[in-house]
This record gives sequence, C-alpha cells and structure tokens, in this order.
Amino acid sequence: MPGPPPKKDSERRRRNQPARPWQPSPGVGWQHSEKIPKAPVGLMAESRKAWKLWFESWWASNWELGDLPQLQLAIRLHDQVVRGDTSAMAKFRNSAQVCISPTRFY
Repeated sequence: MPGPPPKKDSERRRRNQPARPWQPSPGVGWQHSEKIPKAPVGLMAESRKAWKLWFESWWASNWELGDLPQLQLAIRLHDQVVRGDTSAMAKFRNSAQVCISPTRFY
C-alpha cells in the first residue's frame, strides 16, 4: 500500500467522536407508499425495468417525494441513452450525480 502506515489512535490528530453517528436508513426501497410511483409514459421496456429496480433498491429509502421530478428527468435521459441518443449521455451522467445519489447528508 503506498504512503505511510496508519498512525496509532493515540497519535491521531482528530480524536473527537463524530457529531452525528451514522445510521442506516429505515427499510429498503421506496418508503412513502406501498407501491412505487408509476414510470413516465413512453419509456422503453428496459427503462421501465430500470425505474422499478431503482425504487426497489436500498438507496431509494433515502429519497423523498420532492425527489420525484429529478428522478423522472433521470429516467427520461436514461431512456434516451438506451435508444442511442449520444447527446443525452453527458446530460444523463451529470443528472445522475445530482439526482440518484443521496444528497440529504449535510
């Protein structure tokens, strides 16, 4: 492993405890209703499967109702990329960094 070895606990600069302990989100998948939201109209079958997978995954428990518009945009861009629209690839990459990753950790 490159770099110096880790220091002993007594020699570390920051010995404080984290301000907020990390806790897992309660549950797995979409938490705001029993059914996941309907996918936007006009998506390919592959994109509808991706939508379902997103909402059944563990990270969906971090999403709120206010995140739906960005998620709908992300799935539409995903659909364009699957269809072969190369101009949508950069847009999808940028929106995925903003929309899909949990951003509520301040």
